[in-house]
Amino acid sequence: MNPIVSAAFKFFLRFLLVYVVLTSLSLIPAVGGLFHSAYRPATQGFLRVLYPKAYIKAMPSEGTPATLSIEYASKELIRQQQSGQTSNFKVPGKAYNFKFYNLFLGFYILLVSLIVLSPLPRRELIISLVVGTILFYLYTLFKVALTFFVLLERSGMDLLTVSPGVLKVAKGVLYYQSMGTTVLIVLLIWAGLVFRKGNWQAMFK
Repeated sequence: MNPIVSAAFKFFLRFLLVYVVLTSLSLIPAVGGLFHSAYRPATQGFLRVLYPKAYIKAMPSEGTPATLSIEYASKELIRQQQSGQTSNFKVPGKAYNFKFYNLFLGFYILLVSLIVLSPLPRRELIISLVVGTILFYLYTLFKVALTFFVLLERSGMDLLTVSPGVLKVAKGVLYYQSMGTTVLIVLLIWAGLVFRKGNWQAMFK
């Protein structure tokens, strides 16, 4: 067998093993919950800064880490109700649910598996994991923020007003945020972090 093909096949088998093990661990509620609880605060804080008119709260849907539920309502109406100005009605609010595994965790495991199995010195491996985690989180944060850009404009709560052209562009970009796009982003992050000629020459010897 061609040495390159043989090395690639061995890499694939090792990757499959690591990916299955990490995926199995992530399905344990305590493990999934840990990632979920780490993901929520920064995401919630970023959305609150980005959309200051909205009151936004991120939480597990029905107490399970499988779903990330983000509630949103008018911050001004909440303020008025709390001050007694609108005590006769309940402040309307809505929620949007993300499948946390499809949004972040499943693809993050893919990225970690690829980086861990790459032929890198230990220090460079740790740095790649940290940088890769940050980059992938920022990408998923972009997806969440873009989703809420469209949702808040449509909410009818006067939380966000943009021109039709800008909204059309946002919807177009959001339309292409598929699972395939996320896999491509993972591969690009991995390639950018670990592809060094010397590293892969050692692997394919």
